[in-house]
Amino acid sequence: MLDVNLNVDINTSGISDVGIKLIESITRACSILYEPKHAVRMAESEAKIAIIKEQSKIEISDIKLRGLERLLRSEERKQRNIEKTIRLAAVNIPINAKVNDLDEDWTYHLFNHCELVSDELMQSLWANILIGEATNPGSFSKRTINQVASMDKRDAELFTSVCQFAWVIDDEPTLLVLDDYDPIYSEKGISPSTLNHLSSIGLIQFKQSAQYYLDISKNTVTANYFEHKFTFDSKNHKPIILHPGIAIFTEVGKQLFKVCGAQFNNEFIKYSIELLARKNNSFHISKISTEDDTQS
Repeated sequence: MLDVNLNVDINTSGISDVGIKLIESITRACSILYEPKHAVRMAESEAKIAIIKEQSKIEISDIKLRGLERLLRSEERKQRNIEKTIRLAAVNIPINAKVNDLDEDWTYHLFNHCELVSDELMQSLWANILIGEATNPGSFSKRTINQVASMDKRDAELFTSVCQFAWVIDDEPTLLVLDDYDPIYSEKGISPSTLNHLSSIGLIQFKQSAQYYLDISKNTVTANYFEHKFTFDSKNHKPIILHPGIAIFTEVGKQLFKVCGAQFNNEFIKYSIELLARKNNSFHISKISTEDDTQS
């Protein structure tokens, strides 16, 4: 067990040395955030002791006692949420993570929000954001943290579902929603109404009556759908202009795509290759052979 001066108590069983360093880095950074609360809790505890000692002399109203108990229960719940999120991140942190480079203000901002979250799916999302930032500092903005704080479990599930319909093209997460009424989307819960909802919460941009255009400004680009890798080669040696469909990620959506936990969709990869070729006839799509391909 790791018991640091901020009263964070985390079972370190199964946690690597890097994970331990992550915990230490977080507790150092968050001392600014939690020290005042810790002082409040200490003062409350001392007051409670004083009440017990002096209860024969001073009459304390029931409402004051109930308020004190409510405050203590609230702080206990927040502390439990914090420790669960930290442990999730510490268990799964990669060995190459730059845990000492975590920005203190950024860490403060994250835990100021995730302390309120007890849902396991959302705690996992917060932990993955923390891991992502520790692995590649600057990956997640404070704006993204604010956006996640406003999301509920249903929002996260919808976003994860739509992310199965995204490729990474020229290192950019790119949604390929080419026909929102096609069963390949609707069977996974994606419809104009759900796309509108994801747009309203700032994760995508959606125009049902229009098509987006992405000027890649290269003759050849690499693209991948999960572990499947491809090249797009211009037919006329001009920069590729891609027509991805009727929805694109916002900057916040692009950041969250990296940690959303979307699942590979075998039907979609075939569907998207066929439709990309049909709607983007200015370039060839070629699959790059991988070790798995040669062994199968």
